[in-house]
Amino acid sequence: MKYSHIALYFLSIFVFFGCSSISSSTNQELSLGVVDFYQPTGLHELFAGKLFPYRTEATKEEEKDLSAILYEELEKKTSYKVQHLSLSHTQGTDETPLEYWSSLGSSQNLDLLIIPQIMEWKEGEYVREEYLPPKVVIEYYLVDVKEKKVLERSRYYDEYMNTEYDLRYNTPANGMFFGKRPSRMDLAVDSIYKMLIDFSFVRNRKEKNIFAQ
Repeated sequence: MKYSHIALYFLSIFVFFGCSSISSSTNQELSLGVVDFYQPTGLHELFAGKLFPYRTEATKEEEKDLSAILYEELEKKTSYKVQHLSLSHTQGTDETPLEYWSSLGSSQNLDLLIIPQIMEWKEGEYVREEYLPPKVVIEYYLVDVKEKKVLERSRYYDEYMNTEYDLRYNTPANGMFFGKRPSRMDLAVDSIYKMLIDFSFVRNRKEKNIFAQ
């Protein structure tokens, strides 16, 4: 009887660690696709929301730089196999964005897909000697490719004096953050850190204040 208890004890340890390693390896085997940042040009490209009138377009260089930062952060903060997708965005008007991206993700044998959409993009400026901070709106969607559904959404919204940083860090509503005036690129990078906090699959999630560095 005594030996049976010992055998049962070691068997339970084996099962526990065996399950843990299976869970870990399964996580390692999941593939996560990262789409380049881009600005939707038509309503058919939107998962939600609307197009803002009189938008300023992000440059290809800005989109490229943001995409590189997003890819690097996801590689550091997830246990998935991260794959960069540099694709031409030619979604047809007869298909939903969910259908379009799920199809592309499936063709690349991906399990998950992160799609960042720049909805509003405006640099700070002086108007009649008054400084108006940048205006940045970015949406992130996490898509389950096989199930063809949106798992999570992160929305970064920054507009003039009611900024994302005011809401998150309770800073003075005067366009100054820790003695610095953020550019639209600064806020866009901050949107990446906010997404890493919002999405539950990211490990070691914590608030990162880029202006306090």
